Amino acid sequence: MRERRVPLLPQIGASVAILLALAWVYSQVRTFGLVNLDDSAYVTDNPAVRAGLSWDGVLWAFTHLHAAYYIPLTWISLMFDVSFYGNVGGMHVSNVVLHAFSSITLGCLLVAATGDTWRSWWVAAIFAVHPCQVESVAWITERKDVLSTALALPALGAYGLYAVSIRRQPSAGRRVLWMGAALLFYALSLLAKPLWVPMPLMLLVLDQWPLQRFASMRWFDLLVEKSGFVALALLGAASTISAQSTGGAIAPLADWPLWFRLISVPWSFAVYLATLFWPIHLAAFYPLPDAPSPWLGLIGVLVILAISLSTFVARHHWPEGWVGWLWFVVLLLPVSGIAQAGDQVRADRFTYVPMIGVAVAAAGATRLLSGQILQRGCAVLGVLLIAAATGLATSQAAYWRNGTSLFEHAVAVTRDNWKAEFLLGDAYREAGRAPQAEAAYVRGLALRPRDGIANLNLGNLRLTSGRSAEAMAPLLLALEALPQIADTHNSVGGALVEQRRYAEAIVELERALRIDPQLINAQFNLGDALFAAGRFDEALVYFRRALQQRPDIAELHRRVAATLERLGHTAEAHAEYQQAERLDPAKAGG
Repeated sequence: MRERRVPLLPQIGASVAILLALAWVYSQVRTFGLVNLDDSAYVTDNPAVRAGLSWDGVLWAFTHLHAAYYIPLTWISLMFDVSFYGNVGGMHVSNVVLHAFSSITLGCLLVAATGDTWRSWWVAAIFAVHPCQVESVAWITERKDVLSTALALPALGAYGLYAVSIRRQPSAGRRVLWMGAALLFYALSLLAKPLWVPMPLMLLVLDQWPLQRFASMRWFDLLVEKSGFVALALLGAASTISAQSTGGAIAPLADWPLWFRLISVPWSFAVYLATLFWPIHLAAFYPLPDAPSPWLGLIGVLVILAISLSTFVARHHWPEGWVGWLWFVVLLLPVSGIAQAGDQVRADRFTYVPMIGVAVAAAGATRLLSGQILQRGCAVLGVLLIAAATGLATSQAAYWRNGTSLFEHAVAVTRDNWKAEFLLGDAYREAGRAPQAEAAYVRGLALRPRDGIANLNLGNLRLTSGRSAEAMAPLLLALEALPQIADTHNSVGGALVEQRRYAEAIVELERALRIDPQLINAQFNLGDALFAAGRFDEALVYFRRALQQRPDIAELHRRVAATLERLGHTAEAHAEYQQAERLDPAKAGG
């Protein structure tokens, strides 16, 4: 960091301008809900988060892997939101606050490191309002991105102060203080998400520019002082690989072979770079192609080589270009598809931090222009770009209002997006729009006909509407794909009950309960099948098991009552009917 005083007023003005732009883009998220893309795993289906902040919750966060990550600080931050706000809108607000903090911190760090006020704040502004950032900010699941970055940037600041302290040669205590602060913030960042695992490499890059430490220190010394960061990075990487392997998030080579990755990775770099400069048709999910063209991989390699060579050659005159490009490549590489996670070929959120490097390189390029007219023209263009980005980000954020709007947009701006169709079907189903949900599932299954979950959802949708015969085909495909899931056997058994194929239904429902003995729907359906088959004693066992779990369901009391009547226990049956009537007065008991 440069040893110069920076005027305070421009910093305050730039910070206020960024906060106003962020308010313009993200004020709408206060009214947003959850989306059916991992939000349930993070919030609604996570009892620890739903319970709010507590010592038990903190203990759970530090001792459990969940959603294929070890991210205790992210879980604790969500617990805090539940206790503090008590609503989903507050969670969205927290994401925006963290992103705003990172944007202002980034501007301050760049000014302190370079002494260049306006270019530094332009980088911070474009980081704040770029449309590609919307996914990380407007999606509650990506709390881990914004929290990790809000903790990593102070680590960079503390490291910069450590570097300055080395130059000034103060007491050893001050050097230890700044290095300790840097390591602490870095460790906290990794506990929010291992997003910044490559930081040790990035610190070496920053040593070259803007810290300019290579001229006064040996390579060996610079490497040794990073040993603490390397140790933390290795721990973060190990925890991530373990968590994602345990959660089945990392695709094996058998599914996505090496040749596929060698093509898709360089092409993804080129597409990410193009998207940063032309951020249109952004979607929540981009499907992997079945067979990417080798020509695309070659184009990607040529783009990477051309930019790498040109920025390296110009590194003395344009250090921002070389450092910015390295920042982009190093931070994007872990999520570029080398270790393929999920079914997406890329994701906008993966550029949340790497884009800083591209912005720094672009801002630094304007310094090479000579002439006042060109400089002023670049300043005007920079303001126009921020205004355009703000407008595009505002529109993009609106799609994250709910799952329906999010995946309708994804289907509209992508091709053959089977995953978006399935998720759109789920969103329609949750909104009670059954015909639209069925149509979306059918479109998605035309592209991925053997998808187990989609076939199960389509079958259940038809079963719920009383079309058990039509439900059987997708349910049997689901059973073939997902024989280890109790819900699949239960749905097939329920369809068989509707078709009065009781013997077959009993077999499937018993299989469901062997997999999950507590599955209440299977207990209910098996009781129905046994009752219809005249096996009343056995039916009563399963109805009562279900009733033990959910004594608040009136229909279960009616089932128990009807079964007791058949067994001749009239008084007990009457008591059950009375309880059903108390729970559901709209229907009279037997």
